[in-house]
Amino acid sequence: MQSAFPPSKTYASWGLRLLLVTGAAVVFALLGPFGTYEALSLMTRFFYWFVLLALADICIRLTHRTIERFGRITGCAGRLAQNAIGFTVIFSPAAWGISSLYDGDLLDWRGFILFAMNIAALSAVMAVLTYFFWAAKDEPLTQSRARLYDRLPDATTASIMRLTVNDHYVDVYLDDGSRHRVLMRLMDAIREMDGAPGFCTHRSHWVSAAHITGGLKQQNREFVVLSDGTEVPVSKTYREDVLAAGFL
Repeated sequence: MQSAFPPSKTYASWGLRLLLVTGAAVVFALLGPFGTYEALSLMTRFFYWFVLLALADICIRLTHRTIERFGRITGCAGRLAQNAIGFTVIFSPAAWGISSLYDGDLLDWRGFILFAMNIAALSAVMAVLTYFFWAAKDEPLTQSRARLYDRLPDATTASIMRLTVNDHYVDVYLDDGSRHRVLMRLMDAIREMDGAPGFCTHRSHWVSAAHITGGLKQQNREFVVLSDGTEVPVSKTYREDVLAAGFL
């Protein structure tokens, strides 16, 4: 989730992912963690970490796709747990096999169990941290009111549920059923939500996370369902963030 800001359109691109993996591989090659500094030369360390991190990235995305299709536990916590288990199952054999190429002592069942336990522990820690990060982001703002409320013509205690582009205007939908039209760009309206947790689900739609009750798939289209029953479309550009938060 990107709070009130729209999800990155470039994160899912191969170019940026390759850049991130390469940068991380350079750092790990220089630091040489987990005994790789003594065991491998600089270039070999870089190659080892690049392959391992690239494979981890692929396994993460494969796990997401698998859980999305076959997962039976819904909700953010359930999906994070399934993803942690799935990633451990998929990535452990690959990481063990690659590491065994430079350390023959790992090439037995004890080495495999060691790798699997380490990866499982890391996956569990990341899942717990992710869960509490989202939970903290989803807490309602109590100390201040978003600036966008000041643009509404009527004083209201209702909460903003979603924002929708309408030509040069933004339609602001509240949970009391009212709608107000404001002359501004969607991105500017999102910024004036002042960090309220939410998603751009589509280039024309932003929704408040507090009002999302679930996800819906109809044929080849996906939607998030709001507390008033509204179905807001989710485009391919933004679905990764909605999926990661457990709403799809």
